[in-house]
Amino acid sequence: FRHIMTKKFLGEDDDSSFVHALEMLDTNKDGYIPLAELRNILMREGTQPLSEQEADELLMFADVEGDGLIEYKGFLRWLSNPGAMQ
Repeated sequence: FRHIMTKKFLGEDDDSSFVHALEMLDTNKDGYIPLAELRNILMREGTQPLSEQEADELLMFADVEGDGLIEYKGFLRWLSNPGAMQ
């Protein structure tokens, strides 16, 4: 998952693989994943898990509705143009 996110942030990947990665985390298939779940994954997965601070900084704008959930399309829009969502 981190590999996919890294490639997405670097502009080296298309949206389809990123959406697929998020869909795998969406266990109830409602189009949302809990912010806390993604944060925990980023802090424990990969060869170099993120620190709490790094995960918080990365996900600061991911919860666009402020409800503790990440909606795929909104998150993809933010990843494509993070400055527009500030």
